[in-house]
Amino acid sequence: MDEAAYSTPDPYLRAVWSRLAPPEMLAEQQGAVTMAMTMPTTEWLCRFSRCVAPGAIASLANSCSLASGWLLVQPAQSFAGLAHSTSFFRAVPADGRLLRAEARGTIRGRGLANVDIDVYNADGQLAASAHAFAQLIDSSKRQKQTASEVKRILATLLFTDIVGSTERPAPG
Repeated sequence: MDEAAYSTPDPYLRAVWSRLAPPEMLAEQQGAVTMAMTMPTTEWLCRFSRCVAPGAIASLANSCSLASGWLLVQPAQSFAGLAHSTSFFRAVPADGRLLRAEARGTIRGRGLANVDIDVYNADGQLAASAHAFAQLIDSSKRQKQTASEVKRILATLLFTDIVGSTERPAPG
């Protein structure tokens, strides 16, 4: 049996996600960032038609959102995602051209990060729009559990499971 000939030796290098263009910084100022990412519209991203699946488009928007969120975070901070939603406006044919996601992230009052993402097809038409919200967290104010607390919780769950597994249904 002949092996299939691919331009790359490893399967993970053939995946379409490995061909995502790295994030491109468009603008940055205090508390705000604008960036972009692109992705080829390949047939690998289709489901039931010759159009790119909405999940693939949402994944590009989410990747761009996360990258811009990381750029908003200062040293000794982290963030917790609160909401992310994507709306779709038109089908995107799998013709090999590039989708472009542009994200604008800002920090609002009380450490709330807001990211708006627009996804454009190769003709410059808006294909999808996404919005994400996250809470910035000062790492020094996070409550950290000690190892003994974590072990106690695990032991309690294990004990409860063992006790519950010995129960027998009442004869009926």
